[in-house]
Amino acid sequence: MPRARETGEKERRPLPPPQEKPVRPLESIQGSASQLSPEAFEGQDFPFSVEGSEGVIPPEGGKGEGTGAVSGGGKLKGRVLSGSIWSMGGYAASQVIRLGSNMILTRVLFREVFGVMALVQTFVNGIHMFSDLGIGPSLIQNPKGEEPEFYNTAWTIQVLRGAGIWFLSFLIAWPVAKFYYNASWKAYTQWDLFLFIPAVGFSALISGFNSTAIFTLNRRLDLKRLTLLQLAYQVVGVTIMVLWAMKWKTVWALIGGRLVGDLFFVIVSHRIIPGYRNRFHWDKAHALELIRFGKWIFISTVLTFLAQQSDKLIFGKMISLETLGVYWVAFNLASLPITGICRIGDQVAFPALSEKVREGAAMEETFWRIRNPLLVIGGAILGVYLVSGADIISVLYDPRYLEGGWMVQFLALGAWFTVKEYTNGNLLLAFGDARWLAVCNGSKVVGLVVLVPLGFRFGGFPGAVLGLAGADFVRYLFSLVGLGRHGLKVLPKDLSKDLLLASSVGLGFLVKKVTGLPSPSFLAGLVAGLAALAPWAVYGLLLLGRERSRS
Repeated sequence: MPRARETGEKERRPLPPPQEKPVRPLESIQGSASQLSPEAFEGQDFPFSVEGSEGVIPPEGGKGEGTGAVSGGGKLKGRVLSGSIWSMGGYAASQVIRLGSNMILTRVLFREVFGVMALVQTFVNGIHMFSDLGIGPSLIQNPKGEEPEFYNTAWTIQVLRGAGIWFLSFLIAWPVAKFYYNASWKAYTQWDLFLFIPAVGFSALISGFNSTAIFTLNRRLDLKRLTLLQLAYQVVGVTIMVLWAMKWKTVWALIGGRLVGDLFFVIVSHRIIPGYRNRFHWDKAHALELIRFGKWIFISTVLTFLAQQSDKLIFGKMISLETLGVYWVAFNLASLPITGICRIGDQVAFPALSEKVREGAAMEETFWRIRNPLLVIGGAILGVYLVSGADIISVLYDPRYLEGGWMVQFLALGAWFTVKEYTNGNLLLAFGDARWLAVCNGSKVVGLVVLVPLGFRFGGFPGAVLGLAGADFVRYLFSLVGLGRHGLKVLPKDLSKDLLLASSVGLGFLVKKVTGLPSPSFLAGLVAGLAALAPWAVYGLLLLGRERSRS
């Protein structure tokens, strides 16, 4: 997120004194999505997804390894706006690349390929999240985040973590392959599944060497270069995937593309801020501070993994590999708005709110001014999914994936609660309340354990997918309680957004019924989708007018 231009003599606010604990009025840490590794922006499919900026503040004196200067320069509002534009622009471009590559890959590869990758990626993601120490959030929030001794200690821990993840991927490969392999699989053997897991896990070893400069840019709300890096990373990875898949129709196309992209990202990340250097360094006090800060992130992300990935672990034994592949495609499509909201939340909302917390400012007005636009974007897209999910699937994918239409619609319902919960979590994160985020994620795990089996018993696979949406609702309720503990009452305003979404969906279905257009089809989806967008467009214009009047 581009930061204001500076001459080197610009006045800087002094750093607040170091604190044993994160600033109190609302403790928070959101977990691994805040860590700007490439995979943080991929969602679940392999077409991947940097953001950077002009005006990056070089180290003091123009050389050295970094600066302890306060992150950010210029008015926060301007940096938030600029960062949001780069973040959303990069996200939009990323999703165009991702969607285009998916349309090619789903036509070139078999459904079983995506089913296998759903299982493999879930377990590798699990190792990532089970070892998450919150390096990114620590560097963004901590007053010492731009001191070389601090960020080099963090980088050393990050490298060790990457090596550990790769080692663990070897350990889990055989048990996972033995448990999930089914004799009905046509294209892959148990030995294949055993090899795929450490091969994907190797990406963690590569990504462990990513420069901490990416977190420094995020801390400064300085996203132009970072966005461009992420887009370049995505293009490199996707190009390798598509070319490989067209020559050899195998899972290795997805794995190879990812590894090449990861290597590209590491190399460029170390050149993204001139003069910024990472080296191996160990400061015991800094390491303990990072670990203390990250312990609740660790607990929260373990629960996040169980909350976000349990569906694939459960469905991997419950449904066929082909159906799991269709579900994976539908899940990725439904997760697009969530990925976008998380991207802005982690790269814009969290640093901006953290800066306000460091200043000791009142938070409610800032929170809503940042959150409202995110809810409008998420609600508008999810409203279209709820109305036209089946039409979208029929247009984008071949007839083998038509079953994914209803899956997109059911998943969009849960995604709405996820968008609201995640934006709540950004505020908790800015205040250091990682413990309550862990509670929120734990509540979803409990919801999954109870609601998914109930849904499957009474409604089959569709009922199980609805159970997932119910678990997302449970987590959202707990996030409301978490904010309430800090004096923020969010529910009344959120209910108005729920009514807006309901009216949006109702209008879309009404238009679809009145026009009598055959569905699923492009025209039916387009007409109903535009109708569903209308209420959100009106509300968005009202918000824009209100913001301009304040200015």
